[in-house]
Amino acid sequence: MWTRKISSGTPEHPAPKDIFRALLARLVERGDESSWVHFEIIAEGGWFRNLLYGKQPWVEVAFVNQTSLQLNTGVPKAKRGEVTTIPDKWREEAKGLWNVPLADVEELIVWTDKCLTVASGEPNYQVSGWIE
Repeated sequence: MWTRKISSGTPEHPAPKDIFRALLARLVERGDESSWVHFEIIAEGGWFRNLLYGKQPWVEVAFVNQTSLQLNTGVPKAKRGEVTTIPDKWREEAKGLWNVPLADVEELIVWTDKCLTVASGEPNYQVSGWIE
């Protein structure tokens, strides 16, 4: 089941971390192993530019089970070296997929914010997100 897209920069979700926190909480609350949340940088020019041109850095988090999540990053190769290192305790399950303990959700929120800040090149970047 999809949720509607929400974006940062609004009174309800002023910062990207507010989007990460709200959607990850909903994802875990649902407990549906086929669900995942998608976070995407909003390009200069807004969501319509994202829709037309795509290719904005993103992070996806899937609900695996009651103890873990799965992290997938869509950061361009040119920026990957600059992005915050993924903590060693998050096991790489497959190339580009990391298992994140559910207990590390707050750390995941902080990491995602740092990752997308670097990937965007803007300290005041905006993000949109939704659950599929």
